[in-house]
Amino acid sequence: MAQNLTSPTTVRDILQSLDIKPSKALGQNFLVDRNILNILLKTAKLTPADHVIEIGPGLGAVTQELLKQTGGVTAIEKDRNLFAYLQHALGSHAGLSLHCADALDMHLGALVEQGSRVVVANLPYVAGSRILMEFAKAPTPPQRMIVTVQKEVGDRLTATPGTSEYGLLSLWIQLIYRTELIHTIPPTCFWPRPTVRSAIVQMIQHTESPALPYADAECLRTVSRYAFMHRRKQLAKLLSQTVQNPAQNKEAWQRVLSECNLDPHARPGALAPQDWRRLTTASLCNCHLSN
Repeated sequence: MAQNLTSPTTVRDILQSLDIKPSKALGQNFLVDRNILNILLKTAKLTPADHVIEIGPGLGAVTQELLKQTGGVTAIEKDRNLFAYLQHALGSHAGLSLHCADALDMHLGALVEQGSRVVVANLPYVAGSRILMEFAKAPTPPQRMIVTVQKEVGDRLTATPGTSEYGLLSLWIQLIYRTELIHTIPPTCFWPRPTVRSAIVQMIQHTESPALPYADAECLRTVSRYAFMHRRKQLAKLLSQTVQNPAQNKEAWQRVLSECNLDPHARPGALAPQDWRRLTTASLCNCHLSN
């Protein structure tokens, strides 16, 4: 009989038998609530045609369900002891491709290009936002991502312009995805219990507009990264400082902003993703960016 991997007692017993202590450094908090797992899976709307990427499978509570519902799972586990357990427990499944690696050291975009167009994961707390950023930066991002993250990260993923939560993560993700915070998760649904709440967030690629060319997207990220480092400054002045000759470019940027119906005196956090997109399409990548 399969073990109930959403039972706190079962999880503790397995980890104890493996002499594994959950690592705060790795952000290891195991999902131990079947209702939350069901919400995650229901939101994902998986089919046998889907091949899924899972980051941080842990003991495989999510993994074993993904294998039942999809055509295959690529799972990436950094902890060598958990990787060895997963090899023993699930390694014989033909649909599982298991990697012992840090996801941030892998070419995540290549996994998507190979056919894994969906991400479903209980992401490790310490690296969740960075992993999502890496997927968003890939030349071919996933079509859908349904993940659990810290509630604070969930708020940033779904934040609207002009709010304190709205920043680079919000912008870069929302340029590609329609985001929705599906469900807030209390600490009691994980073991060990974290000190913060979590959330299930769904990200689905926009279909109403084509993706920016990769070079333009790279340019946008370079400029927006600088802009949000100085988010209290006005756009015209701020943008002129991202090029070689700021004094000669401030007026040019004011003209570009006006042509895009954007206020030159606005701050970076006031621009919606579509505003940044319009600005990029207008002339951002014709400027000679300094390093």
